[in-house]
Amino acid sequence: MQEKFTFLTSASDLEVELIRQRLKEAGIKYEIKSPPEGGYWSLYGASYPSTGKEIYVPASDLEKAKDLLGLKEQKISMSKWRFPLIVKIIIFIGLVVWILFIILQNIFGIML
Repeated sequence: MQEKFTFLTSASDLEVELIRQRLKEAGIKYEIKSPPEGGYWSLYGASYPSTGKEIYVPASDLEKAKDLLGLKEQKISMSKWRFPLIVKIIIFIGLVVWILFIILQNIFGIML
């Protein structure tokens, strides 16, 4: 049975070489994959060369690899995204004006 590999990180070509060395020294197996040509933008008809690679490690070694490379999960707390009251008021007023504008356009056919 093959081991299941899990996404560890994506990196530039230079970073991949450094990560590869560290994983090899620690005895952690790895797979390096290139994203499809055009990367994710190819979904929208654009064609850009990919600028990095994705690194996968066995699921059993994922935490060990993250610790080795200093990759910690960063949880975003919504309490850090507090906006001052004035910003909330301005956003609210803007939304109300926009909604009223849409309603008036539909009712009276006003085009501004």
